[in-house]
Amino acid sequence: MPTASAGFLLFSAAVAIACNLSRHPLWRGWVLLAANLAYLATVSTDPSAFLPFAAFLAIGYAAILASGRRRSGKVLGTLVMALTLGFCWLKKYWFLSGLGFISSPYVTIGLSYIFFRVMHLVIDAQSHREAGRLSFLSYLNYTLNFTALVAGPIQRYEDFLKTPPPIDLCIAGRAAERIVIGLFKVLVVAALLSTVQTQATADLLAHHDGPDRLKSGLVAIAGYPIYLYFNFSGYMDIVIGVARFIGMELPENFNRPFSSVNFIEFWGRYHMTLSNWLRDYVYTPLLRVLMTRFPKPGRDPFLATLAFFVTFFLIGIWHGPTAIFATYGVLLAVGISGDKLYQTALLKLWGRRKYRALAEDPVYRAVCRGLTFTWYAVSMLCFWADSDEASRILGALGPGGIAAVFLLLLVAATAALTVTETLRAAALDAGWKGRPIMLSRYTRTVWSVVLAFLCVSVAMLMHSPAPDIVYKTF
Repeated sequence: MPTASAGFLLFSAAVAIACNLSRHPLWRGWVLLAANLAYLATVSTDPSAFLPFAAFLAIGYAAILASGRRRSGKVLGTLVMALTLGFCWLKKYWFLSGLGFISSPYVTIGLSYIFFRVMHLVIDAQSHREAGRLSFLSYLNYTLNFTALVAGPIQRYEDFLKTPPPIDLCIAGRAAERIVIGLFKVLVVAALLSTVQTQATADLLAHHDGPDRLKSGLVAIAGYPIYLYFNFSGYMDIVIGVARFIGMELPENFNRPFSSVNFIEFWGRYHMTLSNWLRDYVYTPLLRVLMTRFPKPGRDPFLATLAFFVTFFLIGIWHGPTAIFATYGVLLAVGISGDKLYQTALLKLWGRRKYRALAEDPVYRAVCRGLTFTWYAVSMLCFWADSDEASRILGALGPGGIAAVFLLLLVAATAALTVTETLRAAALDAGWKGRPIMLSRYTRTVWSVVLAFLCVSVAMLMHSPAPDIVYKTF
């Protein structure tokens, strides 16, 4: 059931009506469980295909209870390792191929995000009693929440338990506006970008010579991260709006990531719930261990660099079970650890005052913004192309073409993002009688109506199912 489809919206509306018939927690719990299971039933009609999925859920719940009862580092380490190996085995990671995999098809949709939720509960059960004593009903609703099952956002259990204020006309209007914006991103913008990027990739592999080859390479490499952003953030907009009608508040996952001036800032704005999870449960504990093991003064920035490298390498291999995702992880890790080393070197060489002055220079910020996007776009080649296709793309460009595309992308990204930031600031500054025009409820209402009309028009003209979230395949 594609998230941007009428079927998903009608299903969500029915769930919202049922949930709002009563605010009693038990009623809402059983309604949500029925909705979550009904949503899963749309994935496969074969009950046996859910057996490995159900087994992972059951083992996860047992691990949470065990962690809450036996609070020790050895128990926690054993449980974390067992769950990680079980997840990697079910996802068929290449380094476990010697163990043999289940040959018959089975459901893995949402398993990557369920893994994070289960692991969060297992770790927190060591210090939070409520995490180690959650009911099975709450556990299932938290892990199988249909609004965030496919691709997040990764909500913490304590936030899942919070009950937002009852929905009123104002809240409903903002939630509806969010859904409309998300539909426009997915149905219109992302669909158009996907067509352009796919055609550019085909043209590149057709071995066109000269400027056409460079242009195709530039569009193919630069186009995918922009397409993914609109697809992914559009999905987030839809489910955040839908969840609010049901009586839940999902966390934000994006905050204008392409305005970032370095890779560290980028990952604080892009897929934020993933970045924050890994910061809390991988980066910070690892850095604490390293600082305890190597306590000499002056080493902290370099230990932080190492912790960044390990964390973002794990982000890469989490995205997929094949070896090319390890390359993706290395590229992400090199980007963010290189950024940390660069900042450390400049601070040591120039001092905080000169470094702060440089960081605030508009030209410097513009180039850094372009370089951040360029490195991310190049890294993403390992995300959307398998090993064979990536080799053919790089072979079609050749060493000279790769260098030229990188430089062209850097220049184009620097210019385009500078213009975008300038126009955005000007639009937000525009006002009437001291009030910003773009943030006016009247402007937003008109804009939402226009976007809704465009979405309906595109949906009626489409001869194929609505596009689904890219992360559904991971």
